[in-house]
Formats: sequence, structure tokens, C-alpha cells
Amino acid sequence: MKKLKFRFLVCLIFYGVYAFADRRPNNLEKSTIIENAFHQQNFLIGEYLNFSNPDRWIYSGLSLLDKNIYFSSYPQLSRKYFNYSYISDKFILKNTLSQHAVVNKISGLKKAYDGNYNDALPYFLSGLNDFTFLKDSDEIVILSQNLSKLYFLKNDFETSMSHIKKSEQYFRKANKKVSLTDILLWKTQIYLSLGKLKEAELLILNRILLMQHDKNQEQQCYYILGKIYLKNKQYTQAKWFFIQADELARRLNKTEKRVQALLFLAKVKNAIKDYSLAEKDLFLVKKLLLNIQSSYKLDLYLESAQTYSYLAIESKVSENRHKFDLFKKLFLP
Repeated sequence: MKKLKFRFLVCLIFYGVYAFADRRPNNLEKSTIIENAFHQQNFLIGEYLNFSNPDRWIYSGLSLLDKNIYFSSYPQLSRKYFNYSYISDKFILKNTLSQHAVVNKISGLKKAYDGNYNDALPYFLSGLNDFTFLKDSDEIVILSQNLSKLYFLKNDFETSMSHIKKSEQYFRKANKKVSLTDILLWKTQIYLSLGKLKEAELLILNRILLMQHDKNQEQQCYYILGKIYLKNKQYTQAKWFFIQADELARRLNKTEKRVQALLFLAKVKNAIKDYSLAEKDLFLVKKLLLNIQSSYKLDLYLESAQTYSYLAIESKVSENRHKFDLFKKLFLP
């Protein structure tokens, strides 16, 4: 009851402040992500650009109400707990360490949601140490997952993998706030970036698809398998899995997932010289993105230019390259 009253009081004092807070992303870090998006082998440009939007991939484990309470009171919390170090006191009380751990987590989340990913790292790492000492498996799973994604953006795939393995390890002791399937799906993306294609393939075929999963996760399995086989130049398998990913996304009414699958399907068909069929897939993407200001249009224009160059339609090549150059300027800072 006391805890509830405290949260209600904090909510009354600070509620709504977070909604009006200045959440401008760090331009330098965002520009790095944007620039990296144009040099990816395993991600579409639009797919990788999602990393510049932390709301889409940073996980807090908090309800919307708790987020508002914690983030709106963040200045007071940070002043109280970071003006001096509790950690240096060897007689530290467990409840004090618990408070310190929470503030570290909230600080990391605040930095990450503001787009300051490098600044978020030390807070998440310190919070992870605190929660590991406290044996709080739920928070270890959440922070390890976020750290894995932050190191992934730094192209430090080995460290990214070590953190996602820790998240997977502690999941067995956790109260299942996050999905093990989602953890393992992220692990396959890291394997893909490490060039460990067989490990990624076997993780999906021998484990994820045999576990309890929903249709959205199943669609992601097909999509990632398509990527794996495309990278391995196993075009027949890649084509089949991208078709399955597209069909399931269509049934689920997931436009973005359909766009992803169709764009990669066009890449496969271009690779096997089915240029006219690739053009048809790209036409479907164009229809799906009609009247939508989507970053996937960058992939559409780029792959269309490539397809029309194979078909020797120079006017279409120039048109799509021009559209790509114009649209790219909207994303570059």
C-alpha cells in the first residue's frame, strides 16, 4: 500500500512531463546509423533505419504508466543517486543497491530513447552488474537484450552475441516478461552478421520452429531463413522461404513484413535472371507503399534501378536512381 501511495504521489507531481520532454535524437549517432544502413548486406535499408527509432527495438519491461512515472522523475532520481557512489561502500544495503540498479536502468533507457546510444551503454552495464548481484533474472534478461542490440549497432557482433547468450541463459529463471522466441530470433540475426550461416539455420529449423511461437514469429523465421539461403546462394530455398514469408504476412495483414519479403524476393529473382518476375514483385511493393512515406522506398528505387538495368530500359534506370537520390536526402542529417 505504501508503495502504491508513493507511485501515485510521484505520478501526481510529474505526470505528463515526459510527454513534453525534449527527445531529440543524437544527430551524430543517428547519422552513423543512417550511413551504415546504405552499406548492409543482411538488412534492407528501410529495415536497418528502424534502429534510428529506439521505440521500435529498445525494450523496457515497464508499463506505459511506469515509464511516465520514472522518466518524468528522472532528473530528481539521477541527482539523488549519482552525486556520490553507493557502490564503493562495502556495507551497502541490499535495498539501496536495488534502488541504484533501477536508476541505472532508467538512466540507460532515457539515454537510449533520446537516441544517445553510446551514453546508454555504461548505465545498462552498471545496471546489469547490479541486477546480477541481486540475482534479478527478469532485469538481467531485459538489460542483456538491450545491450546486445546496442553493441550490434557498433558492429561489435561478438559482444552482442555474448549479451544475447546471457539473456537466453537467465530466461529460464525469469518470470517470462519477454519471449524466448524473440531472443533466439535476434540471435539468428547476429549469427547472420557474424557469417555463421549454418548456426543461424539450425537454430531456426531445430529449435525455434519446434518451440511454442505465434504466426508473427513464424513469419520472421521464414524471412530470416530466406536471408540465410540467399547469402549462401541457395536461390531455390531462398525463393521458397521468401514466398512463405510474404504469404503469411499477407494473411496477417502486415504490410511492412510483406514489403520486406517482396523486396528480397526481387533480389533472388534478379540473381537467377528472372528479371521480369522481379519487376512484378517490385510493382507489388510500389502498390503497397503508395501514399506512404516509407524508408523502404529507398530499397524499392535501388532494386528497381538494378532490375531495369538488367532489362536494358535506361529511362527507367535513370528515373529510379533519381528518385533514390532525392529520397535519400530526406534521411541524411
